[in-house]
Amino acid sequence: MRLVERQVARVRRVQPQGHAGRTGPVQDAGTIAVGNLVALSGPISATAREQLLGQQAWFDEVNANGGIA
Repeated sequence: MRLVERQVARVRRVQPQGHAGRTGPVQDAGTIAVGNLVALSGPISATAREQLLGQQAWFDEVNANGGIA
């Protein structure tokens, strides 16, 4: 099995499935926290740092334009 397929399978195992199909009004003025695991040391740290910087640039742009609704 390829690495990506294993990672997708791993995410599916830990991802909660009970939320599928639920709808309803949601309103919260609070902060949305987004987490990410990146290797900031070791052989892939250069790529991970680029990923982290790219994500932060995107978050900054979204927030500068009013955030998400």
